[in-house]
Amino acid sequence: MSVLRKKIAQNKVPPSVAGAPSASSSSTAFPPCASLALQRKDTPVPTGDPFAFQGAEESARSCFSTFEYLDINAHKFAVYHSKIESAETVMVFVHGAGMSAMSWALVAEQVVREGNCGVLAFDVRGHGLSSGEGEEQWDITTLCDDTAAVVQSVFSALGVDPRIVLIGHSMGGAIAARCAHHEELSVKIAGLVVLDVVEGTAMEALPAMRSVLEKRPSSFGCVQDAISWSISSGTVHNRASAVLSMPSQLIEAEGADGAVQWVWRTNLFHSEPFWPGWFTGLSKKFLDARVPKQLVLAGTDRLDTELMIGQMQGKFQVVLLPACGHAVQEDAPDQVATALLGFLRYNNL
Repeated sequence: MSVLRKKIAQNKVPPSVAGAPSASSSSTAFPPCASLALQRKDTPVPTGDPFAFQGAEESARSCFSTFEYLDINAHKFAVYHSKIESAETVMVFVHGAGMSAMSWALVAEQVVREGNCGVLAFDVRGHGLSSGEGEEQWDITTLCDDTAAVVQSVFSALGVDPRIVLIGHSMGGAIAARCAHHEELSVKIAGLVVLDVVEGTAMEALPAMRSVLEKRPSSFGCVQDAISWSISSGTVHNRASAVLSMPSQLIEAEGADGAVQWVWRTNLFHSEPFWPGWFTGLSKKFLDARVPKQLVLAGTDRLDTELMIGQMQGKFQVVLLPACGHAVQEDAPDQVATALLGFLRYNNL
């Protein structure tokens, strides 16, 4: 367990740090996680739960060394990275729907600490700190083009051209699998890892997804309430990760009674028309990618027929983490990081 996670577990709150940089800055030290949900307006951090904010802030600074905004096609993308200036291989992480780059924070922290590769993550349009025109333009082609544009812009600005191992969770897995065939990005990709998303089971689950969303609270009294809900509901099984990932999924709003409340940053109900497009053809895209592949799952029941045949033919490596929920990278960041680093070593990446 790293020092930062020990402090979270022990409820040790570090001193307060100044607020996040303005949106106009192009590259800065990592903004305080306390401000991830506050950056759009000048409002004070709510009192009552300094632990959730300060612990997340310290952890975030340890997990990513650099934060920057990239303006691409009238959209401002929030980008987080470490060690990419000198690494021969960079893991590029793509998060799931409704989440943010901070869902990868503990995995990235361990990868950087124990491996020789760099890490790069970003907030997908309409998520986290990213903002701009077309926030809810979530068709798979746009999301893949965004990913390619962000990666190319970051590497071009730094004058580097590393190998890329593209890693995606859920919706991000669908994006990653298709980016392995993207005309501008595919030549750079040396490996593909998909976390807990399979076409067959995803398509079967779509009819029930609206009811799942309807069961979520629509608002919270404070960020700590959201963190507690994420644990009690089983959405995330790891408090250290929830402390990091939940603040960036929320924005501050005024309730009907005028009181401050916290609501979801991303309206997932509006993403429903795009769900079939994310997952249709996913298994074939994954199997057809002409690079080493790894599939990380919370259970073998998630394999569909096409992938089961592909596994028997040795087309990809499977890693099972049966004690996890859907957010495997948050529930077991140590195990996921170990699996990713092992994947790089095995394939000489």
